[in-house]
Amino acid sequence: MNYKKEDKELLRKDEQVDITESVQIPVGSADVKEMIAQKLYADKTACITKLFNTNGIYYFFTRPRRFGKSLLLDTIDQIAKGNKELFKTCAIYRDKKYKWKKYPVIWFNFSKLAKDSSEKLQNNLIDILYSFAKNYTIDRNEIDPIIGEPTVEGTLEKLINALKKLDNGYEPTPIILIDEYDSPLISCKKEQYEGVLAVLSSFFKVLKGSQKDCKFIFVTGVTKFHLSGLTSGANSANDISFHEDYAEMLGYTEEDIDILFLSKDTIVNPVLEKLNKKNTHGKNYTLSQIKQELKDYYNGYYFTADKMVSVYNPDSILRFFYAKDFENSWFNSGSPTILLGVSLDIGNYCTLRLFSVLKMFFFFFQVIV
Repeated sequence: MNYKKEDKELLRKDEQVDITESVQIPVGSADVKEMIAQKLYADKTACITKLFNTNGIYYFFTRPRRFGKSLLLDTIDQIAKGNKELFKTCAIYRDKKYKWKKYPVIWFNFSKLAKDSSEKLQNNLIDILYSFAKNYTIDRNEIDPIIGEPTVEGTLEKLINALKKLDNGYEPTPIILIDEYDSPLISCKKEQYEGVLAVLSSFFKVLKGSQKDCKFIFVTGVTKFHLSGLTSGANSANDISFHEDYAEMLGYTEEDIDILFLSKDTIVNPVLEKLNKKNTHGKNYTLSQIKQELKDYYNGYYFTADKMVSVYNPDSILRFFYAKDFENSWFNSGSPTILLGVSLDIGNYCTLRLFSVLKMFFFFFQVIV
């Protein structure tokens, strides 16, 4: 993209452009339909197709906070539903080999689970499993225990077996999605940690035993720190966090920034107006200057040593174009005191130092492991 030429053209037609016109910037959205509707979705479906081309694989995938993990799972969910027309501008739509089969999906967001006690966590998980059974019109008798009270492991195992028998065009291989697997362990009180860990260990033990019955299992989180504590039910998963095939599965590439944002007057012109009003040095911002500062602020995340392609933090990019200003917006989204095992002040300091020097908050957690 020729930014010097565009800068000159922008100066010539500056008086003619209605800079009050703008698009909706969906900050914080994890809804792929909304992102596509606003034409701000970075197409990751070529990476996702690789997941659907496998069977019975237990995937584990980590990324920093606010990096689009929930949006990724929503995209997988929509593809699993066979919503082909939603992706008509994406790579998966043009892939003649993909068959658009329909799969039942169990999708957990662990960040929303009860964390006060192991009992509340277990009851919360059981209630969610029952709600999935209801959504797929599965008779509750199929997943209720014959004797005694329901357990997480028993209910999950029975639900997976019931999903294998669905009709209405569903494939007999459900997909299981787990978002923020480590959230209950990071957020719970220290005295509740062992109890919460025991509940989650039982849950993931069933998942491991159900691999052969599923299309695939996909687990996301911020760290690997707690994975070893979940016994072989989770730590034997196929960790693709640093695999070159999935290095760009989350985040905006430089090409994405060019196409989705910097090429659109309705997005760029309001940003230029605000930055230039704020600028006290008397020299106006240009597109090339904005591009360079975006790179300085939000680029520099590398998730493989073999394919050195950097990505931008997607949440920070959306917040920049929403606020029309540069800011460090995502660091305060959470600092897990249990994970760091030191005082909050020291943990924040160490994390911030590594982030500012390496721009790789994620690698800090990998080093701990």
